[in-house]
Amino acid sequence: MMSADARRSASSTITERVTWQWQSARLQPEDSWNDAQCEQRSQIMRLSNALMVEQDVLTTMGFERLAKSQISELCNELDAKAGDFRNRPLTDEYPYLWLDALYEKVHIGDSVVSNAFVIAYGVTVSGIRDVLAIDVVDTESKESWARFLQGLRRRARDGKLGTKLVISDAHEGLKAATAVVFQGASWQRCKVHFFRNILAHVPQSRKLDVAAGLRNVFAQVSNDAAQRAATEFREKFETSS
Repeated sequence: MMSADARRSASSTITERVTWQWQSARLQPEDSWNDAQCEQRSQIMRLSNALMVEQDVLTTMGFERLAKSQISELCNELDAKAGDFRNRPLTDEYPYLWLDALYEKVHIGDSVVSNAFVIAYGVTVSGIRDVLAIDVVDTESKESWARFLQGLRRRARDGKLGTKLVISDAHEGLKAATAVVFQGASWQRCKVHFFRNILAHVPQSRKLDVAAGLRNVFAQVSNDAAQRAATEFREKFETSS
């Protein structure tokens, strides 16, 4: 995970990096750039966008410009609040658990790398959905997911979340970690990811029709009705060999 020092360093020097890199890139005509220089330009534009967003937020908060010491103080305060949220005790039971990951580019020192942001949502017996945990890992694996899920267990009352069903994509490392940490719980493939996987193999001209058919199957309120809808879906879209 990126350290607080790394985040503060990136925030406090972003203006200088953008200015220097942009000036360096302008020394050559754009049509003579190689792949590395094109990638550098993309990074510069991302940094520029981040800088503009940062300035808009500060202006809204009533700050025209922040000194490095003020940025450091704000980051320390935010780190403490984020830490309290991420480490809070989980006193409710969550029979339903959703797990997901999103890959984003992050700045560590002077490098831009891809990290996985992993998140867990839980639904209580009364139907309340909570964000239970958020973390950053280098990559998804059985080991990284197991550490994340074990952290959930440690924060739960008596080490038990009461989880009966885990919903996620079909990532093999995630499934393996779930089977170890939440023994006895069922696993179900996320409907959204399932739809995406199917539609990725469907011609563009038929995507809307197939998506509507899939939604109809999942909209049924009984198992018998869902089975009939699934049979109709297969018969409609089945291709002859």
